[in-house]
Amino acid sequence: LEDIGGPASLTASVTGPIIKPEILGSANLKDVFVKLKNFPHAFEKVSAEALFSHSKVLIQNINGQLAGGPFTGNGEIQIQGIKDFPTNLRLRAENMSLHVPDKIRSTGSAEMTISGRWFPFTISGTYNVSSALVEKELNDEAVALGSTRQSTYLPKILKQNSFEPILLDLQVNLERNAVVKNSLMDGTVKGQLQIRGAPQSPVITGKINIDKNTKLMFKDKTFELLTGNVQFNNPNETAPDLYISAQSRVNEYDINLLVQGPSKAPVIRLTSQPPLPEQEIISLLALGVTSSRLEQNVQAKDQATQTGYEIGAAVISNNPFTKNLQSRLGVNIQISNTFDSTKNISIPKAV
Repeated sequence: LEDIGGPASLTASVTGPIIKPEILGSANLKDVFVKLKNFPHAFEKVSAEALFSHSKVLIQNINGQLAGGPFTGNGEIQIQGIKDFPTNLRLRAENMSLHVPDKIRSTGSAEMTISGRWFPFTISGTYNVSSALVEKELNDEAVALGSTRQSTYLPKILKQNSFEPILLDLQVNLERNAVVKNSLMDGTVKGQLQIRGAPQSPVITGKINIDKNTKLMFKDKTFELLTGNVQFNNPNETAPDLYISAQSRVNEYDINLLVQGPSKAPVIRLTSQPPLPEQEIISLLALGVTSSRLEQNVQAKDQATQTGYEIGAAVISNNPFTKNLQSRLGVNIQISNTFDSTKNISIPKAV
């Protein structure tokens, strides 16, 4: 445990071997605080009654607060020996506000069971989400689980210190549309997920469907979602597989976007109506014009510059100030243009 505190009372008689004692009596907890290592939420204001009957502990009237919501429960613990305490605690929590995993906040109720014989104990059950906000990026660097393994030659004390106290095995039901806001998406999703493993690096499996009113961002342009789903298939990574199709109107073109494949390296295809090559579509999305239209604009600008030079030369040649210089100083000023073939531009020249 990371932290534990609060009043407790115990009345009991203990007999038998110290490694497997028999206990008769009772215990009470009131307003106890329990914090599990690597789990972001504490069990607060925990109260419970325990009855000891030889090698069995009956736990009744469990109540307290978890993640801002109340929970109740009961269960039993058997004393089999050192580090052998078969445990089965059943809990029901209401109106929890969880922040697991990172950058995912959710509110809902859960039916959970805490089971195991020794650390790590497993929290399993069903979590029904009533509302959620997901700010996690879908292309966050995937964390490979099980890529490093403990050496069998490690001292036992080091191996014990590396144990996880709690593992998750939760089915998460998104009963209502959950809000997703990140650099790729602004909208809502719903579906079912299975979350297993340590709370700080869980394995996620399952499927999420994206609502049609969702907005997608690509090259600073907003796309309207047509179809989309997110599938968590790889038990060794948190990066999901994507299938997203969307559409946007840019100038006189309807642009279709298809994103398919793993979120860390998806395949992106762009098509348009009227048809354009993909590079032209990218230019349209990035610059607002196609490359051919941009080239036409540059040529038109060069032509306008050339015409300006010619008009300027005519004005200067017929300017009274210029004629006065010619009559007084014997200097004749002429403006002409030369063409630089290396730079492909017209350069004004004064003689």
